[in-house]
Amino acid sequence: MLTVGGLRAGGGDEWNSDFRSFLKNEWQHVASVTGQPFGFKVLEKPYFNYDTEFSCRAVVAVKSILIGQADSIRRALDFYSRIQEGFYVNGDDPKEPSFYSSICEGLGIDFKIFANKFNSDEIRIATEQDFARARNLGVWHCE
Repeated sequence: MLTVGGLRAGGGDEWNSDFRSFLKNEWQHVASVTGQPFGFKVLEKPYFNYDTEFSCRAVVAVKSILIGQADSIRRALDFYSRIQEGFYVNGDDPKEPSFYSSICEGLGIDFKIFANKFNSDEIRIATEQDFARARNLGVWHCE
């Protein structure tokens, strides 16, 4: 089961040099431990609300679209990985709906269906339920 935890759901951290420095150090550490590539383009933005709810909701929307299909978990993980690459490597903003268009296209997911799901109350509620499931499993966001 793929469950999203909402690392920084809601965002709201002050986008200042201290926070950007903290993120850069954290991302460099993650890169050194995992070997995953990171770009730091997003850290150059004068303002950014680092809100992960949107990307989490996108994953939940895709899970709902793929349910019952062959390789649904693998495809949802591919979707998740492409979100990570788009944000952490390329510095694109996952709060922008267009961010997901090429990801959907690359995975054969109808973007119109995705966009409708993504913006639905059903998926917002399901995302909150995933966050609650993660907390019940002992996984919680950074503080």
